[in-house]
Amino acid sequence: MVLFDQINYLGANSATTAAEIAEAVNSAASLGQVGGVSAATTAALADAMLATGVSTDRVGTSIKRMIVNLSKGASATKAQKEQFEELGMSARSGSPRPCRRTA
Repeated sequence: MVLFDQINYLGANSATTAAEIAEAVNSAASLGQVGGVSAATTAALADAMLATGVSTDRVGTSIKRMIVNLSKGASATKAQKEQFEELGMSARSGSPRPCRRTA
Protein backbone atom coordinates (compact mmCIF):
# COMPACT_ATOMS: atom_id res chain seq x y z
CA MET A 1 0.00 0.00 0.00
CA VAL A 2 2.91 2.37 0.66
CA LEU A 3 4.04 2.24 -2.99
CA PHE A 4 0.54 3.10 -4.22
CA ASP A 5 0.44 6.05 -1.82
CA GLN A 6 3.80 7.25 -3.14
CA ILE A 7 2.66 6.90 -6.77
CA ASN A 8 -0.54 8.83 -6.00
CA TYR A 9 1.44 11.53 -4.18
CA LEU A 10 3.91 11.88 -7.06
CA GLY A 11 1.09 11.99 -9.59
CA ALA A 12 -0.76 14.67 -7.64
CA ASN A 13 2.30 16.83 -7.06
CA SER A 14 4.23 16.70 -10.32
CA ALA A 15 3.78 17.11 -14.06
CA THR A 16 2.80 13.44 -14.50
CA THR A 17 -0.18 11.30 -13.62
CA ALA A 18 -0.33 8.40 -11.20
CA ALA A 19 -1.37 6.14 -14.09
CA GLU A 20 1.76 7.04 -16.10
CA ILE A 21 4.02 6.45 -13.10
CA ALA A 22 2.32 3.13 -12.29
CA GLU A 23 2.74 1.93 -15.87
CA ALA A 24 6.46 2.72 -15.88
CA VAL A 25 6.93 1.14 -12.44
CA ASN A 26 5.11 -2.01 -13.56
CA SER A 27 7.51 -2.24 -16.46
CA ALA A 28 10.72 -1.86 -14.44
CA ALA A 29 10.13 -2.63 -10.74
CA SER A 30 10.70 -6.40 -10.82
CA LEU A 31 14.11 -5.98 -12.47
CA GLY A 32 14.83 -3.16 -10.06
CA GLN A 33 14.27 -5.38 -7.05
CA VAL A 34 16.62 -8.00 -8.50
CA GLY A 35 19.20 -5.26 -9.07
CA GLY A 36 18.80 -3.84 -5.56
CA VAL A 37 16.64 -0.84 -6.48
CA SER A 38 13.43 -0.46 -4.48
CA ALA A 39 10.06 0.03 -6.13
CA ALA A 40 9.86 3.42 -4.38
CA THR A 41 13.12 4.52 -6.02
CA THR A 42 11.86 3.20 -9.35
CA ALA A 43 8.70 5.30 -8.92
CA ALA A 44 10.75 8.42 -8.18
CA LEU A 45 12.96 7.82 -11.23
CA ALA A 46 9.89 7.25 -13.39
CA ASP A 47 8.28 10.46 -12.16
CA ALA A 48 11.41 12.50 -12.87
CA MET A 49 11.79 11.08 -16.37
CA LEU A 50 8.10 11.40 -17.23
CA ALA A 51 8.11 15.02 -16.06
CA THR A 52 10.73 15.82 -18.71
CA GLY A 53 8.45 14.52 -21.45
CA VAL A 54 9.86 11.03 -21.99
CA SER A 55 7.12 8.58 -23.05
CA THR A 56 5.96 5.96 -20.55
CA ASP A 57 7.26 2.98 -22.53
CA ARG A 58 10.68 4.59 -22.93
CA VAL A 59 10.83 5.38 -19.21
CA GLY A 60 10.33 1.72 -18.28
CA THR A 61 12.96 0.61 -20.78
CA SER A 62 15.41 3.31 -19.69
CA ILE A 63 15.10 2.40 -16.02
CA LYS A 64 15.67 -1.27 -16.84
CA ARG A 65 18.79 -0.37 -18.83
CA MET A 66 20.12 1.79 -15.99
CA ILE A 67 19.63 -1.04 -13.51
CA VAL A 68 21.30 -3.58 -15.79
CA ASN A 69 24.28 -1.26 -16.33
CA LEU A 70 24.58 -0.42 -12.64
CA SER A 71 24.45 -4.13 -11.79
CA LYS A 72 27.37 -5.12 -13.99
CA GLY A 73 29.89 -4.81 -11.18
CA ALA A 74 33.33 -6.00 -12.22
CA SER A 75 32.13 -6.71 -15.77
CA ALA A 76 31.36 -3.03 -16.40
CA THR A 77 33.29 -1.50 -19.26
CA LYS A 78 36.10 0.96 -18.61
CA ALA A 79 33.87 3.81 -19.79
CA GLN A 80 31.07 2.71 -17.44
CA LYS A 81 33.48 2.51 -14.49
CA GLU A 82 34.73 6.01 -15.32
CA GLN A 83 31.14 7.28 -15.39
CA PHE A 84 30.47 5.62 -12.02
CA GLU A 85 33.47 7.46 -10.58
CA GLU A 86 32.30 10.75 -12.10
CA LEU A 87 28.95 10.25 -10.34
CA GLY A 88 30.69 9.47 -7.05
CA MET A 89 29.90 5.75 -7.29
CA SER A 90 31.88 2.57 -7.72
CA ALA A 91 30.91 -0.80 -9.13
CA ARG A 92 31.20 -3.78 -6.79
CA SER A 93 31.06 -7.39 -7.88
CA GLY A 94 28.76 -9.98 -6.32
CA SER A 95 26.69 -7.64 -4.21
CA PRO A 96 22.90 -7.34 -4.08
CA ARG A 97 23.45 -3.58 -3.96
CA PRO A 98 26.06 -3.25 -6.70
CA CYS A 99 26.85 0.44 -6.36
CA ARG A 100 27.70 2.59 -3.42
CA ARG A 101 28.44 6.25 -2.90
CA THR A 102 32.16 6.90 -2.57
CA ALA A 103 31.96 10.50 -1.42
